[in-house]
Amino acid sequence: MTVQNQNFDIVVVGAGPAGSVCAAQLQKYGHRVCVIDSQKFPREHIGESLSPGIWHHMQTLGLTEALQASKKFICQSIEIHWPGSKIQRRELAGKPGIIIKRSDFDYLLLNHAVAAGVQLKLEHRLLSQAKLTDYCWSLTVLHQSQTQQINCKWLIDASGRARACRGTVQKNTRKTLCLVSYLPFNENAVPFIKAFSHGWLWGMPLPDKRFNLMLFVDASYYQKHIATQQKNYFSRVVNDLLLDLAKTQPALKQLICNLQAIKKISVVDATSYYSTQAISDQLIMIGESALALDPLSSSGVEKALQTSISAAIVVNTLLKKPHNTQLAKDYYQQLITQSARQHQQWADDFYAQGAPYFQTGFWQRDANNRVKVKQLPKKSDNIDNIDKNRLEPERITANSLLNKSTKIRYIQTAALTGQFIEAVDAIQHPNFTQAFSFIADFAIASFLKKLPDQAFAAAQLYAQLSIHTVPDKAKYILNWLIQNELLVTVNETHAPKYQG
Repeated sequence: MTVQNQNFDIVVVGAGPAGSVCAAQLQKYGHRVCVIDSQKFPREHIGESLSPGIWHHMQTLGLTEALQASKKFICQSIEIHWPGSKIQRRELAGKPGIIIKRSDFDYLLLNHAVAAGVQLKLEHRLLSQAKLTDYCWSLTVLHQSQTQQINCKWLIDASGRARACRGTVQKNTRKTLCLVSYLPFNENAVPFIKAFSHGWLWGMPLPDKRFNLMLFVDASYYQKHIATQQKNYFSRVVNDLLLDLAKTQPALKQLICNLQAIKKISVVDATSYYSTQAISDQLIMIGESALALDPLSSSGVEKALQTSISAAIVVNTLLKKPHNTQLAKDYYQQLITQSARQHQQWADDFYAQGAPYFQTGFWQRDANNRVKVKQLPKKSDNIDNIDKNRLEPERITANSLLNKSTKIRYIQTAALTGQFIEAVDAIQHPNFTQAFSFIADFAIASFLKKLPDQAFAAAQLYAQLSIHTVPDKAKYILNWLIQNELLVTVNETHAPKYQG
Protein backbone atom coordinates (compact mmCIF):
# COMPACT_ATOMS: atom_id res chain seq x y z
CA MET A 1 0.00 0.00 0.00
CA THR A 2 1.31 3.45 -0.92
CA VAL A 3 0.23 6.59 0.93
CA GLN A 4 -0.10 10.07 -0.58
CA ASN A 5 3.03 11.91 -1.68
CA GLN A 6 4.62 14.40 0.69
CA ASN A 7 6.70 17.37 -0.40
CA PHE A 8 9.59 19.03 1.45
CA ASP A 9 12.35 21.42 0.55
CA ILE A 10 14.95 19.11 2.11
CA VAL A 11 15.02 15.51 3.29
CA VAL A 12 17.77 14.34 5.62
CA VAL A 13 18.49 10.60 5.70
CA GLY A 14 19.77 9.75 9.18
CA ALA A 15 18.76 11.07 12.61
CA GLY A 16 22.16 10.91 14.29
CA PRO A 17 24.04 14.02 15.48
CA ALA A 18 24.92 15.25 11.97
CA GLY A 19 21.42 14.77 10.56
CA SER A 20 19.63 16.30 13.54
CA VAL A 21 21.85 19.37 13.66
CA CYS A 22 21.80 20.03 9.91
CA ALA A 23 18.01 19.64 9.80
CA ALA A 24 17.48 21.99 12.75
CA GLN A 25 19.70 24.68 11.21
CA LEU A 26 17.98 24.50 7.82
CA GLN A 27 14.55 24.64 9.44
CA LYS A 28 15.66 27.80 11.26
CA TYR A 29 16.74 29.25 7.90
CA GLY A 30 13.13 28.96 6.70
CA HIS A 31 13.10 25.64 4.81
CA ARG A 32 10.65 22.75 5.20
CA VAL A 33 12.77 19.84 6.43
CA CYS A 34 12.05 16.17 7.07
CA VAL A 35 14.37 13.65 8.76
CA ILE A 36 13.94 9.93 8.11
CA ASP A 37 15.73 7.09 9.91
CA SER A 38 15.22 3.34 9.84
CA GLN A 39 15.81 3.00 13.58
CA LYS A 40 13.82 3.82 16.70
CA PHE A 41 15.22 6.45 19.06
CA PRO A 42 16.77 6.66 21.58
CA ARG A 43 19.18 3.96 20.43
CA GLU A 44 22.57 2.73 21.61
CA HIS A 45 25.65 3.80 19.68
CA ILE A 46 29.38 3.74 20.25
CA GLY A 47 31.39 6.96 20.27
CA GLU A 48 30.78 8.13 23.83
CA SER A 49 33.94 10.24 24.07
CA LEU A 50 33.44 13.81 22.84
CA SER A 51 36.48 16.06 22.40
CA PRO A 52 36.59 19.56 23.98
CA GLY A 53 35.70 21.20 20.66
CA ILE A 54 32.13 19.97 21.14
CA TRP A 55 31.41 22.92 23.46
CA HIS A 56 31.88 25.46 20.66
CA HIS A 57 29.33 23.72 18.44
CA MET A 58 26.84 23.29 21.27
CA GLN A 59 27.14 27.02 21.96
CA THR A 60 26.41 27.73 18.28
CA LEU A 61 23.28 25.58 18.57
CA GLY A 62 22.18 27.17 21.85
CA LEU A 63 22.50 23.83 23.65
CA THR A 64 25.29 24.51 26.12
CA GLU A 65 22.99 24.52 29.17
CA ALA A 66 21.23 21.35 28.01
CA LEU A 67 24.57 19.55 27.67
CA GLN A 68 25.72 20.82 31.06
CA ALA A 69 22.53 19.44 32.63
CA SER A 70 22.90 15.99 31.05
CA LYS A 71 24.27 12.92 32.79
CA LYS A 72 27.91 12.74 31.81
CA PHE A 73 31.52 12.49 32.95
CA ILE A 74 33.81 15.47 32.57
CA CYS A 75 37.11 14.32 31.05
CA GLN A 76 40.07 16.47 32.10
CA SER A 77 42.86 14.06 31.13
CA ILE A 78 43.76 10.86 29.33
CA GLU A 79 46.46 8.31 30.13
CA ILE A 80 48.65 7.40 27.17
CA HIS A 81 50.72 4.19 26.95
CA TRP A 82 52.39 4.48 23.57
CA PRO A 83 55.66 3.16 22.14
CA GLY A 84 58.48 5.65 21.88
CA SER A 85 57.40 7.75 24.86
CA LYS A 86 56.99 7.44 28.60
CA ILE A 87 53.59 6.72 30.14
CA GLN A 88 51.94 10.10 30.43
CA ARG A 89 48.80 11.59 31.93
CA ARG A 90 47.92 14.25 29.35
CA GLU A 91 45.79 17.10 30.68
CA LEU A 92 43.28 18.59 28.25
CA ALA A 93 43.88 22.30 27.74
CA GLY A 94 40.97 24.72 27.97
CA LYS A 95 37.49 23.23 28.21
CA PRO A 96 37.21 19.55 29.16
CA GLY A 97 36.13 16.65 27.04
CA ILE A 98 32.91 14.77 27.77
CA ILE A 99 31.99 11.11 28.17
CA ILE A 100 28.26 10.62 27.66
CA LYS A 101 25.93 7.83 26.58
CA ARG A 102 25.34 8.39 22.90
CA SER A 103 21.68 7.50 23.28
CA ASP A 104 21.33 10.51 25.60
CA PHE A 105 23.42 12.87 23.46
CA ASP A 106 21.81 11.91 20.16
CA TYR A 107 18.32 12.21 21.65
CA LEU A 108 19.14 15.70 22.94
CA LEU A 109 20.04 16.81 19.41
CA LEU A 110 17.04 15.06 17.87
CA ASN A 111 14.64 16.79 20.27
CA HIS A 112 16.32 20.08 19.37
CA ALA A 113 15.51 19.45 15.69
CA VAL A 114 11.88 18.59 16.46
CA ALA A 115 11.54 21.72 18.62
CA ALA A 116 12.81 23.75 15.64
CA GLY A 117 9.91 22.42 13.52
CA VAL A 118 11.60 19.54 11.68
CA GLN A 119 9.22 16.71 10.73
CA LEU A 120 10.58 13.42 12.04
CA LYS A 121 9.91 9.98 10.54
CA LEU A 122 11.56 7.26 12.62
CA GLU A 123 11.44 3.58 11.62
CA HIS A 124 11.18 4.72 8.00
CA ARG A 125 13.64 2.93 5.71
CA LEU A 126 14.81 4.51 2.46
CA LEU A 127 14.24 1.99 -0.32
CA SER A 128 15.29 4.08 -3.30
CA GLN A 129 15.88 7.59 -4.54
CA ALA A 130 15.55 8.95 -8.06
CA LYS A 131 15.86 12.36 -9.73
CA LEU A 132 12.51 13.35 -11.29
CA THR A 133 13.96 16.52 -12.79
CA ASP A 134 17.12 18.53 -12.37
CA TYR A 135 15.52 20.14 -9.32
CA CYS A 136 13.54 17.38 -7.62
CA TRP A 137 14.18 14.06 -5.86
CA SER A 138 11.60 11.31 -5.42
CA LEU A 139 12.21 8.99 -2.46
CA THR A 140 10.49 5.68 -1.77
CA VAL A 141 10.29 4.98 1.96
CA LEU A 142 9.00 1.90 3.80
CA HIS A 143 7.18 2.16 7.15
CA GLN A 144 5.14 -0.65 8.76
CA SER A 145 4.69 -2.49 5.45
CA GLN A 146 3.51 0.69 3.72
CA THR A 147 5.51 2.56 1.12
CA GLN A 148 5.50 6.34 0.97
CA GLN A 149 6.65 8.73 -1.75
CA ILE A 150 8.48 11.82 -0.55
CA ASN A 151 9.60 14.56 -2.93
CA CYS A 152 12.25 17.16 -2.12
CA LYS A 153 14.56 19.71 -3.73
CA TRP A 154 17.64 18.66 -1.74
CA LEU A 155 18.71 15.32 -0.32
CA ILE A 156 21.17 15.17 2.60
CA ASP A 157 22.90 11.87 3.37
CA ALA A 158 23.55 11.69 7.12
CA SER A 159 23.35 7.89 7.29
CA GLY A 160 26.92 7.45 8.55
CA ARG A 161 29.05 4.58 7.32
CA ALA A 162 25.96 3.03 5.70
CA ARG A 163 26.19 5.86 3.15
CA ALA A 164 22.63 5.39 1.88
CA CYS A 165 23.27 7.48 -1.23
CA ARG A 166 26.61 5.78 -1.99
CA GLY A 167 29.31 7.77 -3.78
CA THR A 168 33.08 7.44 -4.09
CA VAL A 169 35.38 7.54 -1.07
CA GLN A 170 39.13 7.78 -0.61
CA LYS A 171 40.33 5.42 2.12
CA ASN A 172 43.15 6.78 4.27
CA THR A 173 44.22 3.34 5.55
CA ARG A 174 43.64 -0.31 4.87
CA LYS A 175 40.49 -1.60 6.53
CA THR A 176 40.54 -1.36 10.33
CA LEU A 177 38.08 -3.12 12.65
CA CYS A 178 37.08 -2.31 16.21
CA LEU A 179 36.06 -4.97 18.74
CA VAL A 180 33.76 -3.35 21.29
CA SER A 181 32.57 -4.62 24.66
CA TYR A 182 31.05 -3.14 27.81
CA LEU A 183 31.82 -4.35 31.33
CA PRO A 184 30.33 -3.44 34.73
CA PHE A 185 32.48 -0.85 36.51
CA ASN A 186 31.76 1.31 39.54
CA GLU A 187 35.19 2.78 40.28
CA ASN A 188 36.86 6.04 39.25
CA ALA A 189 39.30 5.81 36.36
CA VAL A 190 40.92 7.96 33.70
CA PRO A 191 40.33 7.12 30.00
CA PHE A 192 43.36 5.50 28.39
CA ILE A 193 44.88 4.37 25.13
CA LYS A 194 47.47 1.60 25.03
CA ALA A 195 49.35 0.14 22.08
CA PHE A 196 50.09 -3.56 21.63
CA SER A 197 51.75 -5.61 18.93
CA HIS A 198 48.72 -5.87 16.61
CA GLY A 199 46.84 -2.65 17.33
CA TRP A 200 45.72 -0.57 20.27
CA LEU A 201 43.18 -0.49 23.08
CA TRP A 202 40.96 2.43 24.07
CA GLY A 203 39.06 2.36 27.34
CA MET A 204 36.79 4.78 29.20
CA PRO A 205 34.37 4.74 32.16
CA LEU A 206 30.74 5.61 31.34
CA PRO A 207 28.20 7.51 33.46
CA ASP A 208 25.96 4.41 33.76
CA LYS A 209 28.53 2.35 35.74
CA ARG A 210 29.91 0.55 32.72
CA PHE A 211 33.33 0.59 31.09
CA ASN A 212 33.77 0.71 27.32
CA LEU A 213 36.68 -1.27 25.86
CA MET A 214 37.57 -0.93 22.17
CA LEU A 215 40.29 -2.98 20.53
CA PHE A 216 41.48 -1.76 17.10
CA VAL A 217 43.11 -4.24 14.72
CA ASP A 218 43.82 -4.68 11.02
CA ALA A 219 40.90 -6.36 9.22
CA SER A 220 43.10 -8.96 7.55
CA TYR A 221 44.63 -9.90 10.92
CA TYR A 222 41.14 -10.23 12.37
CA GLN A 223 40.06 -12.66 9.66
CA LYS A 224 43.16 -14.84 10.06
CA HIS A 225 43.61 -14.88 13.84
CA ILE A 226 40.53 -13.56 15.67
CA ALA A 227 37.28 -14.29 13.84
CA THR A 228 36.99 -17.93 14.94
CA GLN A 229 38.02 -17.25 18.56
CA GLN A 230 36.75 -13.73 19.07
CA LYS A 231 35.82 -13.90 22.75
CA ASN A 232 38.95 -15.82 23.80
CA TYR A 233 41.24 -13.50 21.87
CA PHE A 234 39.60 -10.35 23.22
CA SER A 235 39.66 -11.59 26.81
CA ARG A 236 43.28 -12.74 26.63
CA VAL A 237 44.70 -9.62 24.98
CA VAL A 238 42.68 -7.16 27.05
CA ASN A 239 43.56 -9.07 30.24
CA ASP A 240 47.30 -8.69 29.54
CA LEU A 241 46.92 -5.00 28.69
CA LEU A 242 44.82 -4.27 31.79
CA LEU A 243 47.37 -5.97 34.05
CA ASP A 244 49.93 -3.46 32.84
CA LEU A 245 47.49 -0.53 32.99
CA ALA A 246 46.55 -1.41 36.57
CA LYS A 247 50.07 -0.50 37.67
CA THR A 248 49.14 3.18 37.22
CA GLN A 249 45.38 2.79 37.74
CA PRO A 250 44.68 0.05 40.34
CA ALA A 251 40.92 0.54 39.94
CA LEU A 252 41.15 -1.20 36.55
CA LYS A 253 41.70 -4.52 38.34
CA GLN A 254 37.90 -4.70 38.64
CA LEU A 255 37.72 -5.02 34.85
CA ILE A 256 40.11 -7.98 34.90
CA CYS A 257 37.76 -9.78 37.28
CA ASN A 258 34.81 -9.05 34.99
CA LEU A 259 36.43 -10.09 31.70
CA GLN A 260 35.18 -13.67 31.88
CA ALA A 261 31.63 -12.37 32.21
CA ILE A 262 31.66 -10.74 28.76
CA LYS A 263 28.36 -11.47 27.04
CA LYS A 264 28.75 -9.60 23.77
CA ILE A 265 31.55 -8.35 21.56
CA SER A 266 30.54 -6.19 18.62
CA VAL A 267 32.74 -5.75 15.56
CA VAL A 268 32.45 -2.45 13.70
CA ASP A 269 34.31 -0.84 10.82
CA ALA A 270 36.77 1.83 11.98
CA THR A 271 38.47 2.60 8.65
CA SER A 272 39.09 6.29 8.00
CA TYR A 273 38.01 7.76 4.66
CA TYR A 274 36.51 10.82 3.02
CA SER A 275 34.14 11.41 0.14
CA THR A 276 35.75 12.64 -3.04
CA GLN A 277 32.36 14.02 -4.13
CA ALA A 278 30.79 15.20 -0.89
CA ILE A 279 28.45 17.54 -2.77
CA SER A 280 26.81 17.27 -6.19
CA ASP A 281 23.55 18.40 -7.78
CA GLN A 282 20.93 18.56 -4.99
CA LEU A 283 22.83 15.98 -2.88
CA ILE A 284 25.26 16.55 -0.01
CA MET A 285 27.05 14.15 2.36
CA ILE A 286 27.51 15.09 6.02
CA GLY A 287 28.93 13.44 9.14
CA GLU A 288 30.44 10.00 8.53
CA SER A 289 28.78 9.85 5.12
CA ALA A 290 31.27 12.57 4.15
CA LEU A 291 34.31 11.60 6.21
CA ALA A 292 35.29 9.18 8.94
CA LEU A 293 38.28 10.16 11.04
CA ASP A 294 40.81 7.79 12.52
CA PRO A 295 39.52 6.91 16.01
CA LEU A 296 42.80 8.11 17.52
CA SER A 297 41.58 11.68 17.07
CA SER A 298 38.49 11.10 19.27
CA SER A 299 36.92 13.92 17.21
CA GLY A 300 34.37 12.07 15.11
CA VAL A 301 31.26 13.58 16.72
CA GLU A 302 32.79 17.06 16.85
CA LYS A 303 33.64 16.84 13.15
CA ALA A 304 30.15 15.53 12.36
CA LEU A 305 28.63 18.62 13.97
CA GLN A 306 31.05 20.92 12.15
CA THR A 307 30.23 19.43 8.73
CA SER A 308 26.50 19.52 9.44
CA ILE A 309 26.50 23.17 10.52
CA SER A 310 28.61 24.09 7.48
CA ALA A 311 26.47 21.95 5.16
CA ALA A 312 23.32 23.73 6.33
CA ILE A 313 24.86 27.07 5.36
CA VAL A 314 26.01 25.64 2.03
CA VAL A 315 22.53 24.29 1.16
CA ASN A 316 20.90 27.52 2.33
CA THR A 317 23.24 29.42 0.00
CA LEU A 318 22.44 27.18 -2.95
CA LEU A 319 18.69 27.59 -2.42
CA LYS A 320 18.63 31.33 -1.73
CA LYS A 321 21.71 32.62 -3.57
CA PRO A 322 22.15 30.31 -6.57
CA HIS A 323 24.66 32.71 -8.14
CA ASN A 324 27.11 31.47 -5.46
CA THR A 325 26.54 27.80 -6.32
CA GLN A 326 30.06 26.93 -7.46
CA LEU A 327 31.63 28.97 -4.66
CA ALA A 328 29.58 27.08 -2.05
CA LYS A 329 30.24 23.66 -3.57
CA ASP A 330 33.98 24.27 -3.79
CA TYR A 331 34.01 25.49 -0.20
CA TYR A 332 32.33 22.36 1.13
CA GLN A 333 34.42 19.85 -0.81
CA GLN A 334 37.58 21.64 0.27
CA LEU A 335 36.40 21.56 3.89
CA ILE A 336 35.89 17.78 3.76
CA THR A 337 39.15 17.04 1.94
CA GLN A 338 41.34 19.28 4.10
CA SER A 339 39.76 18.08 7.34
CA ALA A 340 40.33 14.45 6.41
CA ARG A 341 43.94 15.02 5.39
CA GLN A 342 44.90 17.12 8.39
CA HIS A 343 43.44 14.63 10.88
CA GLN A 344 45.05 11.72 9.03
CA GLN A 345 48.44 13.42 9.11
CA TRP A 346 48.16 13.78 12.87
CA ALA A 347 47.19 10.11 13.23
CA ASP A 348 50.00 9.04 10.89
CA ASP A 349 52.57 10.85 13.00
CA PHE A 350 51.26 9.15 16.13
CA TYR A 351 51.21 5.69 14.55
CA ALA A 352 54.71 6.20 13.17
CA GLN A 353 56.04 6.18 16.74
CA GLY A 354 55.06 2.51 17.02
CA ALA A 355 56.57 1.28 13.75
CA PRO A 356 60.14 0.80 15.13
CA TYR A 357 58.82 -1.14 18.13
CA PHE A 358 56.24 -3.44 16.54
CA GLN A 359 57.25 -5.27 13.36
CA THR A 360 53.68 -6.39 12.62
CA GLY A 361 51.22 -5.69 9.85
CA PHE A 362 49.14 -3.10 11.71
CA TRP A 363 52.07 -0.84 12.55
CA GLN A 364 54.08 -1.38 9.39
CA ARG A 365 51.11 -0.66 7.12
CA ASP A 366 50.56 2.53 9.08
CA ALA A 367 54.20 3.49 8.56
CA ASN A 368 54.37 2.66 4.86
CA ASN A 369 50.97 2.37 3.23
CA ARG A 370 48.92 5.27 4.52
CA VAL A 371 47.90 8.12 2.26
CA LYS A 372 50.75 10.61 2.33
CA VAL A 373 49.77 14.23 2.80
CA LYS A 374 51.87 17.30 3.22
CA GLN A 375 52.35 18.14 6.87
CA LEU A 376 51.25 21.64 7.81
CA PRO A 377 53.83 23.94 9.34
CA LYS A 378 53.55 24.16 13.09
CA LYS A 379 52.37 27.75 12.88
CA SER A 380 49.32 26.87 10.81
CA ASP A 381 48.02 23.90 12.79
CA ASN A 382 45.33 26.28 14.07
CA ILE A 383 45.34 29.90 13.03
CA ASP A 384 43.51 30.79 16.22
CA ASN A 385 46.40 29.53 18.38
CA ILE A 386 48.81 31.88 20.09
CA ASP A 387 51.76 31.18 22.35
CA LYS A 388 50.51 32.60 25.64
CA ASN A 389 54.06 32.60 27.01
CA ARG A 390 55.00 35.19 24.41
CA LEU A 391 52.21 37.69 24.89
CA GLU A 392 53.55 41.22 24.63
CA PRO A 393 57.09 40.24 23.60
CA GLU A 394 59.77 42.29 25.32
CA ARG A 395 61.06 43.63 22.02
CA ILE A 396 57.64 45.17 21.27
CA THR A 397 56.62 48.34 23.11
CA ALA A 398 53.79 50.81 22.60
CA ASN A 399 56.12 52.87 20.39
CA SER A 400 57.49 49.95 18.39
CA LEU A 401 56.88 50.56 14.70
CA LEU A 402 55.15 47.83 12.76
CA ASN A 403 54.20 47.42 9.13
CA LYS A 404 52.47 44.77 7.12
CA SER A 405 54.76 42.07 5.82
CA THR A 406 55.62 42.47 2.15
CA LYS A 407 55.07 38.71 1.82
CA ILE A 408 51.31 39.05 2.31
CA ARG A 409 49.17 38.46 -0.78
CA TYR A 410 45.39 39.00 -0.91
CA ILE A 411 43.00 36.72 -2.73
CA GLN A 412 39.25 36.07 -2.77
CA THR A 413 38.06 32.87 -1.13
CA ALA A 414 34.83 31.31 0.11
CA ALA A 415 33.88 31.66 3.77
CA LEU A 416 30.96 31.24 6.14
CA THR A 417 29.32 34.61 6.71
CA GLY A 418 26.21 34.26 8.82
CA GLN A 419 23.74 32.04 6.96
CA PHE A 420 25.57 32.07 3.61
CA ILE A 421 28.80 31.23 1.82
CA GLU A 422 30.26 34.44 0.41
CA ALA A 423 33.44 35.50 -1.35
CA VAL A 424 35.69 37.30 1.14
CA ASP A 425 39.23 38.62 1.27
CA ALA A 426 41.85 36.09 2.36
CA ILE A 427 45.57 36.19 3.13
CA GLN A 428 48.29 34.08 1.58
CA HIS A 429 51.65 34.04 3.37
CA PRO A 430 54.68 31.68 3.22
CA ASN A 431 54.18 30.74 6.90
CA PHE A 432 50.83 29.12 6.06
CA THR A 433 49.93 26.37 3.62
CA GLN A 434 46.36 27.65 3.33
CA ALA A 435 44.81 31.03 2.77
CA PHE A 436 42.73 32.33 5.68
CA SER A 437 40.30 35.16 6.32
CA PHE A 438 39.60 35.14 10.06
CA ILE A 439 41.38 34.98 13.39
CA ALA A 440 39.16 34.23 16.38
CA ASP A 441 36.11 35.14 14.23
CA PHE A 442 37.66 38.52 13.35
CA ALA A 443 37.95 39.39 9.63
CA ILE A 444 41.70 39.94 9.73
CA ALA A 445 42.26 39.77 5.95
CA SER A 446 39.79 42.59 5.34
CA PHE A 447 41.30 44.63 8.19
CA LEU A 448 44.88 44.33 6.91
CA LYS A 449 43.88 44.97 3.30
CA LYS A 450 42.28 48.29 4.27
CA LEU A 451 45.20 49.29 6.50
CA PRO A 452 47.47 51.81 4.75
CA ASP A 453 50.87 50.48 3.72
CA GLN A 454 52.89 52.48 6.23
CA ALA A 455 54.47 52.11 9.64
CA PHE A 456 52.25 52.32 12.73
CA ALA A 457 53.14 52.32 16.39
CA ALA A 458 52.01 49.11 18.08
CA ALA A 459 49.68 51.13 20.31
CA GLN A 460 48.05 52.71 17.24
CA LEU A 461 47.36 49.29 15.74
CA TYR A 462 45.96 48.11 19.05
CA ALA A 463 43.66 51.15 19.12
CA GLN A 464 42.51 50.43 15.55
CA LEU A 465 41.74 46.81 16.39
CA SER A 466 39.87 47.86 19.54
CA ILE A 467 37.43 49.86 17.40
CA HIS A 468 36.26 46.61 15.80
CA THR A 469 36.46 44.17 18.72
CA VAL A 470 36.83 43.99 22.49
CA PRO A 471 40.21 45.02 24.01
CA ASP A 472 41.25 41.50 25.07
CA LYS A 473 40.67 40.14 21.59
CA ALA A 474 42.44 43.14 20.06
CA LYS A 475 45.49 42.35 22.20
CA TYR A 476 45.28 38.68 21.25
CA ILE A 477 45.10 39.46 17.52
CA LEU A 478 47.92 42.00 17.60
CA ASN A 479 50.28 39.57 19.31
CA TRP A 480 49.22 36.78 16.97
CA LEU A 481 50.05 38.94 13.93
CA ILE A 482 53.47 39.76 15.36
CA GLN A 483 54.30 36.18 16.34
CA ASN A 484 53.33 34.87 12.91
CA GLU A 485 55.28 37.61 11.08
CA LEU A 486 52.31 39.20 9.36
CA LEU A 487 53.30 42.40 11.14
CA VAL A 488 57.03 43.09 11.19
CA THR A 489 59.13 45.69 12.96
CA VAL A 490 60.63 48.54 10.94
CA ASN A 491 63.48 50.99 11.44
CA GLU A 492 62.46 53.44 14.19
CA THR A 493 65.37 55.90 13.83
CA HIS A 494 63.44 58.60 11.95
CA ALA A 495 59.94 57.68 13.05
CA PRO A 496 57.82 59.84 15.37
CA LYS A 497 57.07 58.46 18.81
CA TYR A 498 53.55 57.46 19.75
CA GLN A 499 51.94 60.15 21.93
CA GLY A 500 48.67 58.31 22.79
